[in-house]
Amino acid sequence: MKNLNLIFAWVCLLFISTACNDVEPSISSLPVPTSKPYSINREGYAYFRIPTMVITNSGTILAFAEGRRNGPEDEGDIDIVLKRSTDKGKTWGPLITVKDDGENRCRNQVPVYLPDINRIILLSCWNPGATGTNSIFVTYSDDEGLTWAKEKDITASVTPDKYRWYATGPCHGIVKQFEPHKGRIVVPCNHNTTTSGAGRSHVIYSDDKGETWHLGGIMDVDYTNESTVTELSNGDLMLNMRKQSDTEKYRMVSTSTDGGLTWTSCKYTTLKEPICQGSILFYGLGDDGKGIILFSNPDSQTNRNNNTLKMSEDDGVTWKKQYSYTGSDYGGYSDIARYPDGTIGVLYEYGFKNIGGIAFQNVELSQLQ
Repeated sequence: MKNLNLIFAWVCLLFISTACNDVEPSISSLPVPTSKPYSINREGYAYFRIPTMVITNSGTILAFAEGRRNGPEDEGDIDIVLKRSTDKGKTWGPLITVKDDGENRCRNQVPVYLPDINRIILLSCWNPGATGTNSIFVTYSDDEGLTWAKEKDITASVTPDKYRWYATGPCHGIVKQFEPHKGRIVVPCNHNTTTSGAGRSHVIYSDDKGETWHLGGIMDVDYTNESTVTELSNGDLMLNMRKQSDTEKYRMVSTSTDGGLTWTSCKYTTLKEPICQGSILFYGLGDDGKGIILFSNPDSQTNRNNNTLKMSEDDGVTWKKQYSYTGSDYGGYSDIARYPDGTIGVLYEYGFKNIGGIAFQNVELSQLQ
């Protein structure tokens, strides 16, 4: 019996040792990010996913996420949470719960920053339970995310007829800087009206700083999905889209000359994707007057790895400069924003299948080569 006990103890020790060494290479082979606003199994949540962000005039970062109570699944008890940083991500304040509705799903948060009045508008979706009909809500903060106004249901004004599924973002929305429709808030979305899952991307918009909302144009291609929007130097809009259920594995784009009411036929770009979310950002005007556009997503056609920040200096026609900010081990959802001093903030899912939580880093434009 004594020998059997020794054998049993040795087997247990071997199992524990093996388990401890069975670490995903995406976590063990790369330096741990110095800035991690969200880590799994912390602050009452098993998982954090879906990072979105804005940066205010003062340089305050608002880093939003879905706080998933019980695990990584898209269904279940999900809240919308926020952390703030006033020192470029060196430290993060306490977790702020923006929306928690018990076991219902609060998801797909889209922040929009209105710099002229220093207001953050936040749109999101809500489901009763796991499979109930989607509703769309909006709230706002006038103190850089510390407190939030009572939310408003805008579902009736932004949904197509007979929709079955609806999702805002998930990424930041924009305020148009140029005519036509200067000052218009534009938010990328997607929806489904069929039983097959063949949804389409679309936008919604507001011309009165978020008081009222309207449904904009819908894309002409099935299986266009999560999308992200930017303005171009001539005032046109460009919608950059994930293409679901596709063998091409490239992002699609469409442009609008009327502020998002109508759109050109969708076309493929040279931007690779493994069927994943991405984020696009108008950085500013170059010396030649053309738009400098940034884009972040996993630069792969096979796996969610190698998250890369790419730069176009010709309004999104070509993408000649890039910087991989995760390396080849992992990648996932991300969002990008610009500080007043020109530095770029990147908020992204960290680790294989996001087991590292959500990380943050700053990137200088000169790092894109």
